[in-house]
Amino acid sequence: GINCKGGKLSWFDLSDHGLVSESYLPLEMTLLSPTLELLWTSDNPKLGGALPAWIGEFQSLLSLGAYNTSLSGLVPDSLYTMTKLNSLRLYKSEFEGSISPEIGNLKELKWLWIHDNHFEDILPDEIGQLTKLEGITLHGNDFASAVSESSQDEGEDESKDFKNASEQLVDIIPSPVCDLLHRGLKHLWTDCEKDSLVPNLKKKFDEKQPDFVVKAGKRACSCCTKCFPTEKRKRQQVAIS
Repeated sequence: GINCKGGKLSWFDLSDHGLVSESYLPLEMTLLSPTLELLWTSDNPKLGGALPAWIGEFQSLLSLGAYNTSLSGLVPDSLYTMTKLNSLRLYKSEFEGSISPEIGNLKELKWLWIHDNHFEDILPDEIGQLTKLEGITLHGNDFASAVSESSQDEGEDESKDFKNASEQLVDIIPSPVCDLLHRGLKHLWTDCEKDSLVPNLKKKFDEKQPDFVVKAGKRACSCCTKCFPTEKRKRQQVAIS
């Protein structure tokens, strides 16, 4: 449906309209960019193509929904310039590539729902700068585990060249993102493996550290509010410099 404000189009919702296309939307859509605050094309499984670079022209957009589609490819860099966005919902589609550190520009973002795609690489620490976030869903992607510096130290000499990387303590979520749970973040969802968490024996009573840590050789999140069990898949492990 559509909605107008002051005689100008502000909401354009094409969700569940049976859209069939190999490209997202026509370039002429940018004529609506000065006033459009909501653009949803969700629940159109036969809507393909990629998010175009011109999506960044929608500088007034508050909510972008493109979930449950066949949209694929990389998230364009121009999306990270849409600083008024408070809701980004791309889940259950075919997006791939990494999440850019430029996501730290989206200071108004409250909802980042990107589960069930093909995203990969390490999640950027810059997500931790989004202090208004209330919900993040990450499960069903291919994000890399990060081997932290403390884990490298615990692994002694063998860990320096990461020959035994599979035995290191790994956590899919960077600590700056976990820290958001002490602010407004209520929902942090990602993948985990069975029996992947063990008690954090190094935690002191007065320290704000997680009660659990990821078990050696496992992948999970020590701070997530919901963990989605998944079969162990081959994923890269990247050292944090």
